[in-house]
Amino acid sequence: SGSGRLLQRPHEGLIQAMRSLEVQVVRHPDHLEILSQGWTASDVPLRVDSKTSSQFLSGILLSAWGLPFDLRVDISEPMVSRDYFL
Repeated sequence: SGSGRLLQRPHEGLIQAMRSLEVQVVRHPDHLEILSQGWTASDVPLRVDSKTSSQFLSGILLSAWGLPFDLRVDISEPMVSRDYFL
């Protein structure tokens, strides 16, 4: 759950990234329901939409710190806040 302002933000990029990690996401008016078995290794790069916000990419990179496997990420272009990640 989150504040009204947080829930008004676009979440589609985050939801798509989570679903590509085989996470179930259900959107409710006042919260997101997230069901996950944790991080799993994949041969397919994780696609992250960074056209409208860099927050999803930041969150994924911080959450992936210390994983016992390499995480490949495919970042969409044009990228918001590109200099932040260089």
